[in-house]
This record gives sequence, structure tokens and C-alpha cells, in this order.
Amino acid sequence: MAITCQHCGLENPGDTLYCRQCGHDMTKDETRIMSADDPGSDSPSKETQEDTRLVSPTEEIKDGSKSDSPSQEAKQDTWQDSPTERIKDDSESVPPSEEVDDPLLGQVIGGCLIESRIGEGGMCAVYRGTQVSLMRSVAVKILPRRLAKNAAYIARFLKESEIVASLHHPNIVAIHDRGSHGSLYYFIMEHIKGATLSEIISMKRTIAPGDALAIAYQAAQALKAAAAKSIIHRDIKPENIMIDENAIVKVMDFGLVKNTAESKGSLTAERQIMGTPSFMSPEQCKGEPTDNRSDIYSLGMTLYAMLAGRPAFYAEAPHGLMMLQISEIPKPVHERNPKVPESVWPVLERMLAKNPDDRFEDWQAVMDAFVKLQSEHPDEYIVSDLLQRSDSKRLPIISDAAPTPTPTPTTGPPRPRVETPPEFRTDVGPVSAYMHAAKAGKKKRLAFLGIGLFTLVFLIVIFAVLFVLPDQSDSDKPKPAAVPPPDRSAEVAAMAIKAEDALEAGLFDSAAAVMKRIRGTFGASENQETVETVRRTEERIAELEPQWRMVHGAMAEARKLEKSGDLPGAHKLLQITRARLEETRVREYLNPAIGSLEDRMQARYAQETGKARQFIATSCWDSAIEAWNLAVRFALSEEDKEKCIAAVREIRNLKAEEEKNKETERFEKLLEDARSALARHDLQIANTFIAELVRLRPGDKRVAGLADRSRLETLISIPAGKVKLKKGVVEVSAFAIGAYEVTNLMYGEFIEAGGYGERKYWSEEGWTWKEENSVTAPRFWKDEQFRMHEKPVIGVSYHEAEAFCAWLSEASGKRHRLPTVAEWECAAAGSDSSVWPWGPETEKTPANLRNAQSEGTVTVGKFPEGKSAVGCYDIIGNAAEWCRSDSAYYARGGSWLTSLERVKSDSESPIPPQVRSNRVGFRVVREVD
Repeated sequence: MAITCQHCGLENPGDTLYCRQCGHDMTKDETRIMSADDPGSDSPSKETQEDTRLVSPTEEIKDGSKSDSPSQEAKQDTWQDSPTERIKDDSESVPPSEEVDDPLLGQVIGGCLIESRIGEGGMCAVYRGTQVSLMRSVAVKILPRRLAKNAAYIARFLKESEIVASLHHPNIVAIHDRGSHGSLYYFIMEHIKGATLSEIISMKRTIAPGDALAIAYQAAQALKAAAAKSIIHRDIKPENIMIDENAIVKVMDFGLVKNTAESKGSLTAERQIMGTPSFMSPEQCKGEPTDNRSDIYSLGMTLYAMLAGRPAFYAEAPHGLMMLQISEIPKPVHERNPKVPESVWPVLERMLAKNPDDRFEDWQAVMDAFVKLQSEHPDEYIVSDLLQRSDSKRLPIISDAAPTPTPTPTTGPPRPRVETPPEFRTDVGPVSAYMHAAKAGKKKRLAFLGIGLFTLVFLIVIFAVLFVLPDQSDSDKPKPAAVPPPDRSAEVAAMAIKAEDALEAGLFDSAAAVMKRIRGTFGASENQETVETVRRTEERIAELEPQWRMVHGAMAEARKLEKSGDLPGAHKLLQITRARLEETRVREYLNPAIGSLEDRMQARYAQETGKARQFIATSCWDSAIEAWNLAVRFALSEEDKEKCIAAVREIRNLKAEEEKNKETERFEKLLEDARSALARHDLQIANTFIAELVRLRPGDKRVAGLADRSRLETLISIPAGKVKLKKGVVEVSAFAIGAYEVTNLMYGEFIEAGGYGERKYWSEEGWTWKEENSVTAPRFWKDEQFRMHEKPVIGVSYHEAEAFCAWLSEASGKRHRLPTVAEWECAAAGSDSSVWPWGPETEKTPANLRNAQSEGTVTVGKFPEGKSAVGCYDIIGNAAEWCRSDSAYYARGGSWLTSLERVKSDSESPIPPQVRSNRVGFRVVREVD
């Protein structure tokens, strides 16, 4: 696959980035024919879109593919992002360094003296020249020799000239003649002084609604005339619409024109994709057949760009733009630019319909819609001085009659002077308009040039009269006076203007070339005006160059940030740079780049805020916060930034509230589970729930109550072993015993569960005793002295304690009973065979015995120092505990009324099982499988 350089015509390999012959950057070309049938190509051409990178002027001229002079046909694709460097004036052309290398300059081609190259496109170059026979200024479009070798290129070039020549309309650039000159093919056109629509947009950012409508109306007239001959343009865009110095719109560049009456064997094959992606119709993007409604769509996109300041769609690649053209509905233009009236949108929306059948049926319908819009809303669509040619504020209507020929010096009186309004300089391009705004005296300097030339001619005549004509012999002739050198200050002034213009457009290389030429030619001049001009120009260069270098540096850094995805960083950098610049023209150069970044940031802002709202709808709080935090980086206004920050605060509150609600739900569930576990006396599960409850709410009283209840039911495992009793050594199997005596709280559950009325819990002897004595609760159950929940239950007989154990076995699913004397002794044993559970005797006994001088039982566990070696609290004192050995019943361990000396003797004395003393309670044993 080969790619033809659109600058020099050399065929390069398909992966070439820069032309091997001329160094042209081939990645920036707009390849308008994207098909295997592309003339001069062996394979499908690489499609590209309008380059929306941040472009600096120095990049645009490095490859020589662009000129800083005007062109009716050569167009810059990055009109919305970079300033125009063309200067449309008879005295302006390409920089001297480029002119010197052009062999066509000074030649006569087709009867036209080629004076300067004013533009260069992908297939041709355009020159300004003078048609010698009529002494009128013309534009000569030339197909270079390198492309003239290809028959398809020649056919397309000649076809364009034929079609344009057949269209006689004041809004279409006129063709005067065509022909060949050696191996060159050319055609001669009228020379337009003015600016392209893209240049005006670059300068003004947006065009007033009335002006935009008037421009679109005139363009529609031109396209109507073309459609009448079955001709469609297929490349309508701002670069191909020009406004001359008389405010007349000119439609140009019919290089992609198609005659719908032609057969399929014509130059343009079916399914070719041709045009500029930002302005192509959906059917063009799909390679489908097109008619005049395709041009209606493209003009609609052009009108949109005039009103909004940039195209309707943006994408990183051509295919992305084409997909948007096919499927995406443009955002209403009045939403992009609040200064645009909403009344224009229905008309524009119909022009931009995706289905051609939904658009205006023909150009007359479009024009009628424009006129109706302006007549119904005259105050909204006032035509400004940009297009005014009379006192009328209505649309400038151009009749379909043939245009009046432009007068020339040989055919009529001179053309009247047209006053150019301040908003739009029709004699120069947009960037030149910026530059000339600061040079009000330029025409005076050009007048000096004319005076200087006149003086030079006058001196030559005098010289001929004095020295050449042989009127008298040498001996009789007086010696001629010394003739002073000609005054070339006007020439210096003109070149200095070129240098300043190039510099003010940021074209350092061009400015340097001109200044080098000035110094080389006039550096030794003693003419004070010349010296002053050179000095003033150098001062201006010294003044502007640092600012432009600042701009280029910032642009280069901004491109790096942009490529890395840091659009906010690039935007901030360019804004800071713009604020530091002193020159208005230099500052305004950054406006398109900043505007492009702002559009992309706004789109990203909308994308991220949309994501955030979706995340909120699904309660994905963290993702929503992340999206809002990202959106705030792309927010352009303080209001939008505050909106993002407020949204993050609100989401965090919602998240906290939701988490709190979830925590509350979880807490209540755990609380209920812990209660259920305690009700089943499943202490292992209950303690797991209680530990999590304490972590969630450390100070909750309900949790503390559950923790105390679980603690009071704690069981201590004791392994199997032997214990020495009075009757001898007894073997004991492994068992678990309560760490505390049974409390009033635990025993109260037994009563509330109806334990005293359930026969199944009682032994036969115990039930009989209970029924005969009408026992329904412990003897001291209602005595406030003993009633506290955490005190040991007292006043219970052996039968009552035994019934409690039966109920606890059923509730927990594990066998509980009262301890034997041997088991009790194992639980009460001290370490190292000590006499007491806590060890040797001490001066102050760590137990609730008589010497503790308490008035009754105390909270269990109050004497922790008195616990046994295995961990049983109150095993001595507080309440004596029911035990059994064979058929005898005992109350072991002494009580709050027992002295230490009496503990052992009282513990070894049997008592009846019916005893209900305020000194006797019990603790339980759980059997181990």
C-alpha cells in the first residue's frame, strides 16, 4: 500500500509519517477520497478527520504545506482550533523564502503573469496573477506536473473546471478559462479579496444570528443554482465559503462535485466516502448515493458552526466523527451559545435530520424557511455591519441574474471604494485583520512605495536624456551631475510589514527570513527612514517574540497534558499563559484551543455527573463519590464545582445514614439472637453474639445486661479425678459446675416458665411435698433483703433446686443436676492441697461469712479473692449449697451467718431436703458426655 504526499506528490510506503522527499507531515492531511478507487492510489486511502489537536503556527509551516498568504482553494482543516495565517491582500503572498524556490513565479501561463503563490491544497496550488490581455487580477489554479502524470487526477481537475464554468451565479467563483502549459494543467478564476468563513469564525469565535442566516441564504442560492443542473457540491464547509469585500458570499472548491445525472461509470464510483467528516451527511458517511439534500445537511452543519463557534460533533478519529454524524442528534445550538435565539433550532434541526426524507425537499424550501424566520423575528436576526451593503436590515437577497462584470482599468471607470466595517476587514484574512488593526498606517507606507517607484522611473528618464541621447558631441556635453542612489525606503517599509505580520502570526522562520533579507540588502543604508524602519521592526520583533515563544511552550506542554488525559491541567496552563500575555492578538490566539478544551471538559463533566447519578440510584455510594470527585476536575464554573462538592457531602451523609441504619438492623438482630441463645442457655453461641454487640455499641445497657447474665451462667469444666472424703477416697468423673451460685435472676426464669406448676420437673417426693405445702416460690422470694437479681436465690428446698435443674436441662438440651458432695469438694479445693479454696488462712477472710459483718447475702462474685483453684466464686460463704451423698442431703460451704470455724462442721452435718433456710442456696452441675 502506497500513500501519495499531498504536498509534493511522491508515493511513500503506507506506514510513512513524513514524506521522504519534502518532509511533509502526512498525518495531518485530509484525505477526502477513502476508497480503493481513489485516483493515483493502489489501495484504499487513509481517512483522516479535521485535526483538533492544539496546533501552533510553527508546526503548521514546518513542512511548507501551508502558506501565510490567502487561498481561495487551499484550506486549513483545524479552523476551529488554530488561527489562520493567510493574508489576503494584493501586496501579500507567501514568505520570500518560499517564493524564491517556486519556479512558476514570473512565468506567463495561459496569458497570465504569475506573481505570487497564495495557497496550496492537496491536489493543486493557487497563484495570484495578472491576465495580461485585460490587465485584471486573477487566480490561477494549477495541477502540478507530478500529479499530471495520472489520468484520473487530470480528469477530475478538468471536470471541476467544466462544472464550475457551467454555473453562472454571483455566489459561485467564476471560471474564465482553462488549458495546459507544457505538462501543467490550469484554469483561471476570478480573484476574490476577502476571507473564508472559517477564518471569520476563528477571528470572531461566533457569528451573529442575523449575519449567519444571511451568509447561509447566499450559499443556498449558489447551491440552488448548482442543483438546478443536477450538480451537488459534497464538500460544503466553512473553508469553502468565502465573503468578498462587497459582502457577497462565494462558494468555492468544487473538487468533489458530482453530477447526479451522470451514470455509474463517472469519475466518482458508488460507495466512495468523500468529504470532510465534521460536515458530511449521514448518507455520505455510509458511502450511499447522495443528492442535493446531502448539501442541505452540510450547509446546516456549517450554519451550526457559525452560531456555536465550532462543529456540532467532536471525536478523536474520523470514523468516530462519521459514526456521530450517522447516529447522534446534535445538541440544540442555543444551548451551546445562549446568544442564539431558540427560533432558529426548528429550521436547523430539519436541515440536520438523519433521514434525507425528513429534511427540506429542495433549496427553495430552505431559502423560504430562512426568509420566514427573519421576517417573523426581525429583532433576533438583524444583519450587522459584517454583511450590510445598504441601510436595509433585511436579508441581502441576490437575484438569480448573471453577475455584473468587474470593471478593469481597460474597460471602465475605477471601482468605487468600499468602506470596510470594523468588525470584519474584507481586505485581509482574520489573523491579518488582527495584525493590521495595530497598523493603521500601513497604507501610507504602501503609498510611499508608489512614490518611490515613481521617483525611480523619473530619475531613469533624466539619466537617459542626459547621458544616452547623442544630441551633441562629447566635447560639447557638460559633465552630468552626480545622481543620488534611489530611495528604497518604501521597499524596506513593505518588507518590514511582512516581517511584522509574520511575527505577529507567530511565524518566526518567515519573520527571520525577511529580516535577514532586509539586513543583507539594506543593512549598510545611510537613509535615515530606512534605518528607522529597520530599527522599529527589530524592536517590534524583540517585543513580540518572547510572548509567542511563551505561547508555543505552553501549547507544547498543553498537548502533552492533553495526550495524557489531563484536560483540566492543559486548560489551566493555557488560561494562566493567556493571562500573562500583554498583546491582545497573541492572547486571542489561545482562544480556540481553550475553547476546544472547554468543550471536551464540559462533555466529560456531563459524562461523570451522569455516572454519579446512576450510582446514586443503585446506592453505590463509593462509586458515586468517585464520579463526583472526578467531575469536579472538569467543572468550568464555580457553581458546577460547588454542585459537585455538595453532592459528595450529601452522598456521604446518605452513606453514613444507610450504614447507621444497617448497623442498627444488625445490632437489633444480634441482640435478639443473643437473647435466644441465653434463653436456650447456649452460652458459647450467646457469648459470640455478645462480643460483637459490645464491639458495635460498647456502652449499651441492654448488651451489658446480657453480658452479666451470660457471665452468671458461666460453667467451669473439671476433669475426672479423685477426691478424699471423710469416708475415704472417691473417684469423680469429668463434669462442669457453675462458676456462681444460682441467682434470683436465673431462678426467676424458672418461675416465669411455670416451673412450680409443671409436674414433669419434679420428683415424686418433691411434687407431693410442694402440693401439700402449697409452695409456689422460694420462701424469701419477696423479701427485699434477698430479692436483688444478682444475689443467690435462698429459701429453696432440695426439691425446688432439683426441679430447677430439670427445667434447665429441658431448656438447654443438656443434662443439669445438683452436685454430689465429692463433686462439690473438687470444685471447692484450693491449690496445693490448701485447707481453704483461696489458700492458707488469712487475717481477713475473703468470703461472705459472719465475720464479714454483712446483713445478708451479697451479689455473687463480690469476693473474687475467695474463689477456688478451679474458679468457683463464693464456694465458701454467702449461701450454703445443696449437695447429696447417697441418701443424705447436705448444705456445704457455710453462709453469711456461719463463722469460719463452723464451716466444716456445718458442711458435714446432714439436713432434711425440705429445709427452706435464708442461709441455703445452690449451684448446678452439667454432665459431660
